[in-house]
Amino acid sequence: MKRRILWLISITVCLGLFVSCQNDRFYLDLSAFGEAFREENAEMFYHEKCDHFLRYRKIYDNPGINGNQYHIVYCHWGHCSFEEHAEPHTIDLSSMSLYTGISVKENGYIYHRVLTECQLCGAQIIWFVLCHRQDKSCGLRDEGCLNDMDWRELLCDTPYVISDD
Repeated sequence: MKRRILWLISITVCLGLFVSCQNDRFYLDLSAFGEAFREENAEMFYHEKCDHFLRYRKIYDNPGINGNQYHIVYCHWGHCSFEEHAEPHTIDLSSMSLYTGISVKENGYIYHRVLTECQLCGAQIIWFVLCHRQDKSCGLRDEGCLNDMDWRELLCDTPYVISDD
């Protein structure tokens, strides 16, 4: 008896597969799902007019994109036509800090290391700013070497978005 029931179930499943494969219908019948279910499980359904919920991700290893200048932007839902792409970091000039110490680069000049964070992805951004004094005692503490620096002018040729908030 059990063998016949299993045999009937398997025949029914096979027939169902053969019949369903010949239909030209879309695999998911969207009318079979309620609005609440479709909202809760939006990633299952392609949405032409998605209200994009943008997310930002740091770039760690990408040979073509500088992670110190750009982050990746993508739609959180991932069920739409939004293409993942790189955008410049957004920085706030008031959140910059001077790293204690100096760096001597390959060219023999002394640089200060300035740190800030991207407001969108949280990536730490590091700049090396040429010390105008070129005095090694400048690196022991921030002695005002960069106090008169016009940061907007310094960053005008960079891709960063400067936030005014």
